[in-house]
Amino acid sequence: MKKLSEKKIRKTVLSKIFGGKIEHTSGSRTVLVNGQEETMKITDSFDDKNGDGTWQGNESGVLCTSFE
Repeated sequence: MKKLSEKKIRKTVLSKIFGGKIEHTSGSRTVLVNGQEETMKITDSFDDKNGDGTWQGNESGVLCTSFE
């Protein structure tokens, strides 16, 4: 098998190889920013290798935070 660095493999394909799946979660809350209430939206996406539904240190993913 070639080294993974030698091939371009999409994350969804890697999830199938390692038996995981891509999980997406999102949520929002009201926070105080510079004296004004803002809505903070948090979205994450991660490769759930062991299928437990939680994002752990050995699983790759991305976290996005935005304010409205």
